[in-house]
Amino acid sequence: MNKKLQQNMSGLSMVMDRFGSLMRSEGRSELMTLQQIQCFLQIAKLGTCTATRLAEILSYSQPNINRSVAIISNKAPMDRKGEGYGLVTQSVDPYDRRIRLLTLTPKGEQLAQELSDVIRMI
Repeated sequence: MNKKLQQNMSGLSMVMDRFGSLMRSEGRSELMTLQQIQCFLQIAKLGTCTATRLAEILSYSQPNINRSVAIISNKAPMDRKGEGYGLVTQSVDPYDRRIRLLTLTPKGEQLAQELSDVIRMI
């Protein structure tokens, strides 16, 4: 395996470990799915976006994106048990009330900063 690929794999492993640590620190037995992590990282990268924009960027269906966003936010219970992760908040677009804007919560911003620090170390 070439050195760049090894570095990338190591970095990905560190990011996944950080998400796993967050889940365990909250007493959760399940881990976030790759799709949920991708949604979180894209929202962190964009700052504010819509679920429609996430679906376009990640090439997932709108229902799958909506489900992932509900789980990483506080909007809907996870699998009808417990609460969401509280990393993202949904607010109404002031110009079009049909649109929900997605942004990171303070907890989400903290996690994004920690992940950014991990990625910079690679």
